[in-house]
Amino acid sequence: MSDMWEFAKGFEKEGKEYYERLAKESSIEELSGVFSILAAEEQRHYDLFDKLQKGQQAEAENSGALGSAKEAFARLSKDNDMPEVIEDAESVYRKALTLENSSIKFYEEALVKLEDAEQKSIVTDVLDQERSHARIISGMIEFIGRPKEWLENAEWHHLDEY
Repeated sequence: MSDMWEFAKGFEKEGKEYYERLAKESSIEELSGVFSILAAEEQRHYDLFDKLQKGQQAEAENSGALGSAKEAFARLSKDNDMPEVIEDAESVYRKALTLENSSIKFYEEALVKLEDAEQKSIVTDVLDQERSHARIISGMIEFIGRPKEWLENAEWHHLDEY
């Protein structure tokens, strides 16, 4: 079981470091903020798995990333001049999506192996948050492809929870 938590911590650490780098490199304040929030969530997940590995009590917190991302994109939509997006942003964001999808797959597989109800609940909560992160990153990929059209969509279906 300890190996599983160590592996989970590795996923979270890699994600945190990647999002921190993207936050620093982003010239768009709103996107930098979203990456900072994602990095903080990955750190919270790391801390959860560290506690589980040590046999300590742990409890997942509700994620605020989706709401924060919606707010960031809403602020971008109010700007008359859309910020320029870096040329290689799509490949950078696709790597982030690959990281999220890898962690989602790992947590789905871990749920099948876990027997402890509390641990299953925590992993389920983290899995839901990772799926939310993947939706945010997918929205960013769509956004950089066609920012004006994406932001003009009043329904914000890009980031809705399922």
